[in-house]
Order: sequence, then C-alpha cells, then structure tokens
Amino acid sequence: MIAVTFVVSLVGSALIFALPPVSALLVYACVLLYYPQALTISLGPIDFNTGRILILALFAAFALRKELVRKFKWNLLDTLVLLAFGGQTLGYLFNVPVLRVIEARGGNFIDTILPYFAVRLIVHDRKSLYTFLRLMVLMAIPLVALGWLESLTGQNPLDRISGSFNRDFGTRLASSGLQRSFFGFPLYRATGTFGIHISFGLYFAVLAPMCLAPWFKREYSRPMMLGAFAMMGLGALSSMSSAPMLSVFVSCAMIACFALRRFWIPVTIVILLCFLFVEIYSESHFWWVLNRLTLESKSGTYRIGLIDEALTGGMRDHWMAGYGFVGVVSTRDNQLYGFLWRHIDLVNIYIFYLARTGLVGLLPYLAFNAAYYRRLYQAAQASRDFSDQWFVWCFAAGLVGWNAAMMTVGPLSQTLQLLHILTAVACNLPLIMADSATAPERLTVVESRRRRMFSPRRRYTAPRPNRAPGRAGPYRPGQSLSPTRTPHA
Repeated sequence: MIAVTFVVSLVGSALIFALPPVSALLVYACVLLYYPQALTISLGPIDFNTGRILILALFAAFALRKELVRKFKWNLLDTLVLLAFGGQTLGYLFNVPVLRVIEARGGNFIDTILPYFAVRLIVHDRKSLYTFLRLMVLMAIPLVALGWLESLTGQNPLDRISGSFNRDFGTRLASSGLQRSFFGFPLYRATGTFGIHISFGLYFAVLAPMCLAPWFKREYSRPMMLGAFAMMGLGALSSMSSAPMLSVFVSCAMIACFALRRFWIPVTIVILLCFLFVEIYSESHFWWVLNRLTLESKSGTYRIGLIDEALTGGMRDHWMAGYGFVGVVSTRDNQLYGFLWRHIDLVNIYIFYLARTGLVGLLPYLAFNAAYYRRLYQAAQASRDFSDQWFVWCFAAGLVGWNAAMMTVGPLSQTLQLLHILTAVACNLPLIMADSATAPERLTVVESRRRRMFSPRRRYTAPRPNRAPGRAGPYRPGQSLSPTRTPHA
C-alpha cells in the first residue's frame, strides 16, 4: 500500500498547485477524510501520511501566491495555538529524551499547526467560508453510507483494500466485531476511514449544527439543510458511541436556546444550579447520573474512575510536567516513567494532556480553547444581520458540543486536524461577519414573523403627523404646501 499512498499524495499535490486556494484546501480535506491516515511512508524519523504530505504541498503553493500572505493579520489566537503546542512540547522534554520528542512533536506540528494557519490564510471571506463548509458537509455524505454499511454488516470495505494495522492501537481499520444494542437492534460500531469509531462519529457530530447555520439565507434550501442535518445525525449514530450523540444533544440544546442568547449569564447560572441540585439530591457527582444515559454504562464508569484517579492522587509529584509518553498507546513506557495508574487509557482530552505534560501543557491548551470562544463572541458582536447572528450561534454550538464530547475521548485520529481547522475558521469569523458585502434581504410576511419571535423586542414609536411646511396644524387634502407669509407693515 506504500505505492498507493505515494500515488494519492502525488496526485493530490499536483491538484493543490493547479487549483485556486479554496479548492486546494478542499483537496487536502478530501484526502484527509477519505484515505486512511494509518497508511504512512517513512521518511527519516517521521512517518508521513497523505495528510501530512498534502499540507506541506499546500504551504509550498502559498509561496507562489503571496497575495494570501499579504492579507494575513496576526491574532492573539495565533499566539495561543503556538503556546499550547510549545507548552506540551516543554512538558514532554522534562521526562522524555530530546530525539524522541522531536520525532513525535514534529509530526504533531504538521498535523495541527500547519492546517490551522492554512485555513487562516484561505478562508477569509464569506464566499470561501460558505464554499468550504458546504463542501465539508457534502464530503461527509458518502462517509455516512460507508458507516451504515459497516454498522449493519460489520464489514469495512477499506479493510480489504489496505489490509494494514494501525500501529498506535494494534487494531484493524475494520470494526473487528464490536457490536452494541440500539433499542434492541444489534449494530456494529463503524470506524469508516478514521480507524476509530468515536473519532468517526465526532466528525458528523460537529457538522450537524453547522448544516442549519444558513437557515435564514434565502439562497439555501431549508429542506436540503434539514436533510443534511439528519444525515449527519445518522453518521454520528453509525459509530454507536455515546460521545458523538452527547455532542449532537448539547449542540441541539444550545441551538434551542438561541432566543435566550441575550440572557446567557442567568441561563448559565440556572444550569450550574441544576448540576448542584443533582449533586445534593443524588449524593453523588452529576456525571454518575449522566452515566445512566450512555449506551454502555461500563465505559462511562471507566471514564469517571479516570477523572477521580487523576485528581485524587494520581498526579502526585507530577503536576508540573506530567509523566511523558504514557497511556494505553505506550504501555511499555508506563513502568519506565512511573505511570502506575489503574486507568491507563486516557479517554479524556484534558486528563490526557494533564497526565502527559502536566499543567505546563494543559493550561496553555485551556487558554487556547477560551480564546476561540472569545473570537466567536466577537463575531456575534460584529454581525450586522440577524442571519449572521444565527450562523455564528450554530457554528459555536458545534464546537461547544464537541468540547463536551471530548471529555470522553482523547485527541485521536483526524480529530486533532479537524479541531484546529474549525478553530481557524472561528478566528476569522469576526472579520467575515463585519464585512457588509451582503445587504439585508426583503422578507415575506411569514419570515418576518419568525424573525420577530427570536429578535429582541423593540419599543414602538408612533408615526409623526404629516404637517405642511410652516403651519401648526396637520396637513389636509387640498391645502397649500407653501409656507404662510406675513405681509410687511
């Protein structure tokens, strides 16, 4: 399969140099989603998959298109994404030999930082934004079909093509017979092209609310948007994982609260009080209650145990820089670095960074997350049209749901690339929404009533009576419009 990987990378690189920037970015996204990234070509100490080769080709093409670089403006989020990467790298250096850190973090730099800045350079206006998100949804539809084929039959066609193993996890690209019951109907856990079922479902989960983002744009068909939303929901369901379903649920709940967006502080306080009530009434943490809603309570129990172990003694003497390359993917190193936890599968992105890099790596990552939410808030403030506010809200709902789900899964597979791609779009949204390229369109009576249901109530002002110039009373039909003149004495 090395020859096939090389040919796919060669053809994709040629298309990137030949096509416009947005189309070139979509070529990279298409190969990232459709071709298994577990198939690699070894060049020196770093393994290159198709995604890494194409993103390097994309940046090489930027050297020929200097107009993109001239328009780029540095932002605080750009600094924080580099600080998050640097903090994690520094945390590893406290425990791991330098050469191994360079090898591992070099690949991570290509997977995360380069896609982030590529999107920052390319998706900078409304046209490129709508084109990029629309085609990301369209590319997901064949993957929904692939996911349900695997979910119903337990067979992944890509397994016959690749016949390879994912070296990080020692599992095949296929579902390997993993099966769960959904309302009494047995379904296999689809992995698609991602190799991991949870990551496969999360891709559809983050796109589901974004399918509804152009709801008030008249050039888009609402039945098509509802159909795409349903397809993304089915794609998330094909993974038979609780995390993608949790992401869709949280996103839909946030979309339903759009009318209350101006009261987000009281709503947040009410939600926190609800959590506190559950803690007091059930005499246990609220996540034990959420565990009853999962597809498999055993996996939820493990995740709760992981959080408890990490925060109640597991990080003793390692809070600053963590343990290093530990976890289920590095079982041979756990004993070497003194990682003796009972829960070695770090299925929580925040515990993952805490256990591996300590607070040195976790705190910059949390600041990075807070920064792109701040950019989304700025985008909502800069929106001049109701439809733009709805667009930003749906985009933010996708990321909020995704972050909630990432508390149950580590940074695996293509998840990291997609996270940095979407955060780069969030960074550009304030500039895009502030652009007055589109004027408010005329609305029908039904659309006007629907918008008034969600828009803030305005004070009614009675119309002023029509007065003739220079006269005290109101104008009457047949009355002269010339001002009254007083004769000179």
